[in-house]
Amino acid sequence: MNALRRQTGEAVVTIFIIAAIALLALGIWAAVEDSRKWEAFKVARNCKFVAHVRGSTHVGMSTSGNMVVMGESDKTGWLCDDGVTYYR
Repeated sequence: MNALRRQTGEAVVTIFIIAAIALLALGIWAAVEDSRKWEAFKVARNCKFVAHVRGSTHVGMSTSGNMVVMGESDKTGWLCDDGVTYYR
């Protein structure tokens, strides 16, 4: 019985590790695909760099009294031929 429990536990750990690796690979693929699509969009619409906005961090309290830290990433502005400035 103990051998069966050990094998079951090892199988669960193995499945968890495989799932974590698959999710990591999926996240990397999605980031690369997004970057590829943006580069194609930039070229097709002749986008030019126009601005850089620094990210920030905000600290506050939730309604339940817990401290909350929220952050915003840096952004780069691109003005394209369609007259729209896109921030990424």
